[in-house]
Amino acid sequence: MFDLIEDPTEQKNLLFEPASAKQLETAAKFEELKAEIARLKKEYRDDDQYADPSTWPKTSVDGPFNTKKPIGMKSVSEAIALSEIDNQAP
Repeated sequence: MFDLIEDPTEQKNLLFEPASAKQLETAAKFEELKAEIARLKKEYRDDDQYADPSTWPKTSVDGPFNTKKPIGMKSVSEAIALSEIDNQAP
């Protein structure tokens, strides 16, 4: 769980930082997010069929990534922009 305003490159997980993990605001937001995930799972009838990556279809869009090289730390918007460039047809 990241504060995208203070940490746009998502380097500090608030749940793993002792000071912020103890804050009621962080705990409340985490509970809110878990409730939203549960609501969406119910709405879309997600039965966790693909919760384990080892069961993902071989042609999954979530991999394999061994053909990709790390490009360093980027913000989410920078990564999306690079992804769009990488996925354009030659």
